[in-house]
Amino acid sequence: MAASAVTPRTAHTADLVAAELREVRARLDDALDVDFADED
Repeated sequence: MAASAVTPRTAHTADLVAAELREVRARLDDALDVDFADED
């Protein structure tokens, strides 16, 4: 299975679209093994 290509970039969260915010949140949940609340 080939890994998907990811291009890192710097962006303010206000500049991200909803799908990007969901992806970031999912990756943080996985990496840190916690469930963030909407307030986090």
